[in-house]
Amino acid sequence: MQRGLASIGLVMMVIGIGVVIAFMLTSDGLFEFSMAQTTYNNGRARDLAESAIALGVQALQQSMASGSPAILTSPSPFTANLLPPQVPGGCQAFLTFNPTPPAGYPQSTNNLAGTNSIMGASGNPVPPGCVELIGSGKSGASLVKIRALIYTPAFPYVVACSSTFASDGVTIAQASGFPSGCPSVAPSVCPSAYQPGDVISNLCANPALKLVRTLVTGNAEAVGSVALGACATVKGAVEIGVPPVSLPSVNVSNNPESGFAGIQPFPAGTGGPLTVSGFVAASPSPCAPLCVPACLTLNGAVLYVNGDLVVNGALNGTGALYTTGKLTVKGGANLFANCMLALVAGGNVSLSAPCGQPANFVGLVYTAGDFQATNFHLYGNFVANSCSGRGHVNLKNSTVIGMGCVGRGLALAGTEFGSGSSKSTVCSCGMLTYCPSLGWHLGGPPGCGF
Repeated sequence: MQRGLASIGLVMMVIGIGVVIAFMLTSDGLFEFSMAQTTYNNGRARDLAESAIALGVQALQQSMASGSPAILTSPSPFTANLLPPQVPGGCQAFLTFNPTPPAGYPQSTNNLAGTNSIMGASGNPVPPGCVELIGSGKSGASLVKIRALIYTPAFPYVVACSSTFASDGVTIAQASGFPSGCPSVAPSVCPSAYQPGDVISNLCANPALKLVRTLVTGNAEAVGSVALGACATVKGAVEIGVPPVSLPSVNVSNNPESGFAGIQPFPAGTGGPLTVSGFVAASPSPCAPLCVPACLTLNGAVLYVNGDLVVNGALNGTGALYTTGKLTVKGGANLFANCMLALVAGGNVSLSAPCGQPANFVGLVYTAGDFQATNFHLYGNFVANSCSGRGHVNLKNSTVIGMGCVGRGLALAGTEFGSGSSKSTVCSCGMLTYCPSLGWHLGGPPGCGF
C-alpha cells in the first residue's frame, strides 16, 4: 500500500514538473511572439512615418512648381492622412501643417519664406529657408515619429550662366523685397533700395561677360574674361579666371503627367485669348509648336508643354510655365509666380513685344538654351544652364532684380526627387511611392512588396 502511494506521488510530481516546464515554455513563446510582433509593428510604423515624410516633400516640390512657398499652410494647411484601405489594417501614416493637429501628432513647420528662425513643434529651431517635416506612423500599438529638416539656401547670384552673357542698357541688382510685398503686376523697386547683386559666367571665353550701358551693383565674375563697354559700371569687383560655380539644373523633361494628380489636357484654342487653370499639360507634334494665336493667361496654373510653344500675344497671370523645347512670346508678358518658379525652358527663349511693351516676370527664370529679350524685367533670379556649356544670353533695356524669397526656392526647384515612373522621395521597400499604373502604394517600385 505504501509502495503504491509512493508511486502515485512520484507520478504526480513528474506531472507537476512537466506542467511547470510546459507553462514556462509557453510563457517564453508568448513573450517571444509579443516581442516579434512589437518589433514588426515598430518597423512598419517607421516605414509609414517615412512615407508621410515622402508625401510632405512631394507636396513641397509641387508648391514650388505652382509658385507659392506658402501653399503648404495657406489657404488651407496641407495634410497627409493615410488610413485603410490605403495602408494595411490597423495602420496610419500622418503629416500635417495644421496648427491644431490631433493629439499625439505634432505639426510640421514651414519657414521657407522666413527671415528669422522660429521654433518647430519638435522643440528645435527651424532656420529661415527651411521646412520641418514631422511624419508619424502607426502600426498596432506602435507609434513612430520622424523629423526631417529640408534646407533651401539662398542662391548667391542674381544672374548665372554657363554661356556668354551680353547686356546693353541693363541693371543687375539685389533687393530684400518689394515695398509692400510681392505685387502681381508691373512691379518696381526703387533704386535707393538696391543691394549688391552679382553676375557670373562659367564659360571660358573672351569675353564671357560683355557689359554695355549696364549697372551691376555687386561683382562681375567670369571663368573667362569680362569686357566693360561704354557706360558700364560694376560697383563690386571685376573678377576673371574664377573657378566655375555649381549652377542649378532643372530636369525639364521630367513630365509631370505621370507624377501630379489632376493633370488636365491643354484646351483647344478658339483663335482668341486663352486662360488655363490648375495643372495643364500639352504634347504638340514634334514637327510643329503649340501655337496660341492671342494672349495666354495662367490663372494660378502650372502649364507643361512637351515641345515648343509660341504665344503670339502676351503671357500673363499667375503660375509657372515649363517647356521642354523653345519658347517664343511676341506680345510681352506679366507673369507672377509668388516669388518662385515662373519660367523654365529646355530650349531657346525669345521674348519680344510691339511698341516697347515690357515683359515682366516675378519668380525664377531658367533656360537650358539661348535667351534673347528686350524690355525684360525680372524680379527674381535668372539662370541659363546649357548642358553643352555653350549658348548666348542677350538682354537689352532690361532689369534683373534678385529677390531673397526667390533665391531660397532655387535649390529645391532644381532637385530631383525620384526617377523614372516613380515620383516618391524615397523608393526603397516599405516606402510610399507613386506609379501611374498602381497609384500611391506601399513598397517602392512595382515588385517590391510591403
